[in-house]
Amino acid sequence: MSRQAFSVTVAPATEPITVAELKSQARVDISDDDDLLGRLISAARAWVETNTRRALVTQQVTIQASCFPAIDALKLHVIAPLVSVTSVSYYDTDNVDQLLSSADYIVDSISEPGAVHLVDGESWPSTAVRPDAVRILCVVGYTAVPEDLKHAIHLMAAHFYEHREGVVIGTTPSSVPFTVDALIGPYLRPEFH
Repeated sequence: MSRQAFSVTVAPATEPITVAELKSQARVDISDDDDLLGRLISAARAWVETNTRRALVTQQVTIQASCFPAIDALKLHVIAPLVSVTSVSYYDTDNVDQLLSSADYIVDSISEPGAVHLVDGESWPSTAVRPDAVRILCVVGYTAVPEDLKHAIHLMAAHFYEHREGVVIGTTPSSVPFTVDALIGPYLRPEFH
């Protein structure tokens, strides 16, 4: 299968941690920075998601590829964990948008990566030559975010709060805390690292 890309179609409705939880972690006693802390939580979640190629909170994404695979399994390598597939659509050889019947495939949301498998006797249709010839609308994310990934978000958001400028003069340079790397390590997907 060709290289896959994805975009968020419907963003997460909530964050894995609350502002109150972050304030406790970062020992913040004032309410003046609550909006900032909320944005830092979102940024920390996005950082963890980008580095692990995992959706931490349930969200809807569109995965795109230039063609269907030569085998019967369309593995969704680009982001995990897969919850469900809403639709599979494609541009046919006449460049007309078509919807693949859900009776033609079975969704595997248990395996990692998740996949769409053809039903016996079916074959993938031919597609137009374009980078978005195949589009899979799906729901991804954890129903319960693992505690170590939540802790990584706590640490990253607190780090962002403490180091608000791109460069801090007069201090020792600081990078992503080692602890965060250790927490997300087991969730790294080898095909991307």
